[in-house]
Amino acid sequence: HVLQLVAREDGGERQRTQRLQRRGVYAETLLGFGASGCAVCSASVSSVADDSGDAGISYQDAAYEVVAAPFKRALLAHLLPADHGTEPANIVEIGIGGFSTAAFYPRVAAPLRLIGIEPNADKHRLAMAAKKACGLNLRVLTASAEALPLLDSSVNAVVTACTLCTVLDPRKAPKEVRRVLKPGGQLLFWEHVLSETEPLLAAR
Repeated sequence: HVLQLVAREDGGERQRTQRLQRRGVYAETLLGFGASGCAVCSASVSSVADDSGDAGISYQDAAYEVVAAPFKRALLAHLLPADHGTEPANIVEIGIGGFSTAAFYPRVAAPLRLIGIEPNADKHRLAMAAKKACGLNLRVLTASAEALPLLDSSVNAVVTACTLCTVLDPRKAPKEVRRVLKPGGQLLFWEHVLSETEPLLAAR
């Protein structure tokens, strides 16, 4: 998956080479941690980057995803209770970005109707490419965690991965999550920032 080209002296070819190398890093990252049967490591990369565009992910982002992937996989392993059955489930992922969690959504009996919340519209094409590569049902909304454009008690689960630490109003966002969740719904979150106000939570 790592595409290697010999860089010529002219700047255009050098930039093209750098873009393709970034594509390779992204592909290797997802290939190493993707779910079985998911083509995201090839299809999503080829569909969001070509000879005239950027892959949309930096070396730093790719390195971060290598570290984050096992945690995201473990988080989503808990999606939906075992007795949920085959009823369609509405799942909201807040701060979906380029949908780097796509490969880790479990193949469950219930059809998953995924709703991505992402204020940065430039990330939507990456998310939709990952959705297509993994065969998932996803729509992405340009919105924020503090104002979810969803009905009360309409969601089976809310997923966030290293997102709650970035919201502008950390008090309002959880209230919105509570509002849209159905009774008994799930909030699955993974954060990398220790709580400064709850010592026991920080210790865990």
